[in-house]
Amino acid sequence: HGGASPANLSTIDESAIAAAIYPSVPGGRAIWDAVQRLGVRSGAVLEPSAGVGHFVGLAPDAIRGDLKFALVEKDSLTAAIAKALYPGAYTQASPFESAKLPKSHFVAAVSNVPFGNIPITDALFQGPAFLRQRIHNYFFARALDHVQPGGLVAFITTQGTSVSALSVGIIASIHAGLDELVEVDILV
Repeated sequence: HGGASPANLSTIDESAIAAAIYPSVPGGRAIWDAVQRLGVRSGAVLEPSAGVGHFVGLAPDAIRGDLKFALVEKDSLTAAIAKALYPGAYTQASPFESAKLPKSHFVAAVSNVPFGNIPITDALFQGPAFLRQRIHNYFFARALDHVQPGGLVAFITTQGTSVSALSVGIIASIHAGLDELVEVDILV
């Protein structure tokens, strides 16, 4: 697509830039270590807030070849970079709330999700409305729609996800649709 120019720089979604915080190498590796310890070694993996695809690049060499990645990135220029870096991955340039993804398909979802008091509009989301009030909680709940039974959601997020006043309701709502809920805290 050529270099940076006023024409292609005008396509940058400024709200995506504000939320663009990429995982640190130690943080990303810690997520992958946990994913491997919990048994994921092959299959389709969803990255719903992909950025340029850091989680693909940080996937352990021992399992990377056995994983098929689906990347969703809101900003079209950033999604194009991810597609160029990881041509074998399916890459979709769209917000997660409007992404076209199969239900109950992925063995895992890994991400450094956006966070904040950003409400989400998603008419197709079947979960409780309060899960759409904060973007990070929405990402957890919506990822569960796309992870197969027994699959894993492993996200880097803020402490507020698990200790907020809504956390009891969030965990109860998520847990209501699952046979088992495992929370793994990793400090890096």
